[in-house]
Amino acid sequence: MIITKKQITWTVIATLAFYVAGRLLYEPFYRLTLSLITTFSGGNIKFFGKFPFWFIGDPLFGLVSAAIPISFLLDFLILPRNMKLNIRATVLLYAIFLTVFYLAVCYYESFYLVARNDFYNGQPIMENLREVDLNIVLLCSIILTTIVIGVINSVKRLTAKRLPTT
Repeated sequence: MIITKKQITWTVIATLAFYVAGRLLYEPFYRLTLSLITTFSGGNIKFFGKFPFWFIGDPLFGLVSAAIPISFLLDFLILPRNMKLNIRATVLLYAIFLTVFYLAVCYYESFYLVARNDFYNGQPIMENLREVDLNIVLLCSIILTTIVIGVINSVKRLTAKRLPTT
């Protein structure tokens, strides 16, 4: 695994861009997450309260979203040298798994919020929107994606060593 100056430069630029985007898109992303949780619960959960950071976003969420390019670089460096040109496929696979795991974590959150109410009799459950920690939702998605893509790239690396070169 050799890290070039070009990779470091692009990772730093992407990390800063993701940090700024995380700060600016905090509220829309929070609304999307709450909407998905409500949808996955079958409409049984209603949220109330004010958004914690409504103008410039949560600084911690900016840092969590800035972890995406760094984790992508770590996964990309696992690939063997002859597969380094296949960056588009790696980006696409990373984006797909990040989306799938984000939806899975939202589904888990909706299941958790409905299941913890012992006296649920079909009426809507009222929850404070701060019960959903957006930083944990995104961080869990990033960690799961990094692990899966790391395993996939490790398998590619191991199988590439066994194949004869022509």
